[in-house]
Amino acid sequence: GVFFYRYDWSQCPDVIVTELQAQITELLTHFQPDPEQILLFGHSYGALIAAELNPRLDPELPIQVHAIAGPLAGMKGFQERCPWDSTWIDLTRKTHTGERLIQWRTVQSEDGAFRNAKVNPMVVDIPGSTVIVLPKTMDGHRLGHNWSVKWVAETFLGLRPQ
Repeated sequence: GVFFYRYDWSQCPDVIVTELQAQITELLTHFQPDPEQILLFGHSYGALIAAELNPRLDPELPIQVHAIAGPLAGMKGFQERCPWDSTWIDLTRKTHTGERLIQWRTVQSEDGAFRNAKVNPMVVDIPGSTVIVLPKTMDGHRLGHNWSVKWVAETFLGLRPQ
């Protein structure tokens, strides 16, 4: 099955992650036998949420987390709005599940959400995670922030040659 989770953008990451974790836990109670594989995709702020959720889930859960064009290193807007607390943003310390995290990064100069940032908010070293840098263009057009979702979906699902 395919499931979507809609969250309130005005909430801080810790609140959203806690709610999403509860929703996933509840959803998994309805699967017998347990699912063979779970794919979780998050884009932009959702990528930060997905990456933070990852180490909170059971290490035995067969999940693969895809963080697409996500400010995993944090951004000023989050710091101003939410307590900048290492319990929810210091992903570098949460290594036990890093191997199931895939970071899909856009080229900063092509990404309208991040191009003016002094430091690329997508760049954070999470031990064990896989980092894939997307190309600058797609189908002859700039591969920016929103198009990254299309590129990842097509590539991951095998619809686009790599």
